[in-house]
Amino acid sequence: MAARAGTPLDVRECLQQALAHALRVDDRLAAIGADAVARTPAQFADDLRRDFDRMSAVIRAANIRL
Repeated sequence: MAARAGTPLDVRECLQQALAHALRVDDRLAAIGADAVARTPAQFADDLRRDFDRMSAVIRAANIRL
């Protein structure tokens, strides 16, 4: 990670700590077989719609009831 020249030390340290925390979280996710990905809100909404459509078909086909 890089920061713009002249970025104050406290800001750079805060960024470094946030990145270090994110990497630890990523390691924990990987340990359970999950991947962390960066998505925009619109991309995430599209993913949810696609998953809903796909899983709805599976649920109907298997006649699953809640």
